[in-house]
Amino acid sequence: MSATRPTLVVMAKAPVAGAVKTRLAREVGVGEALRFYRTTLQRTLRNLGRDPRWTTLVAAAPDAAVAFPWPHRVGAIPQGRGDLGARMQRVLDRAPGGSCAIVGSDIPGIEAAHVAHAFRLLRRHDVVFGPADD
Repeated sequence: MSATRPTLVVMAKAPVAGAVKTRLAREVGVGEALRFYRTTLQRTLRNLGRDPRWTTLVAAAPDAAVAFPWPHRVGAIPQGRGDLGARMQRVLDRAPGGSCAIVGSDIPGIEAAHVAHAFRLLRRHDVVFGPADD
């Protein structure tokens, strides 16, 4: 096991009206979609970002959003270009040594216990996927 703390990366878009939760916005409106995104982003970073068992980074999109004042003073790195798979691979390649987990920014039910469990599993496995209904 590495002495390096594991890294949790939260894939996030800058919370800008019209740029987040666009499918949801078609149903509930841009303002409500933005409110939902901001609320879940805040909750995710509050619940996961200050945990001393890992280092938390936001992988920001667009890349200029690394300068955004992300909640709870987490560090930010750019996602870069490409589809989601390419951006996730880039994040994994740039992560410090040790285990790395990637989560979305707007998962209302995610808790630190889920992330801790993933890191425990990563001690014995190369890759771990969490459940997702979508």
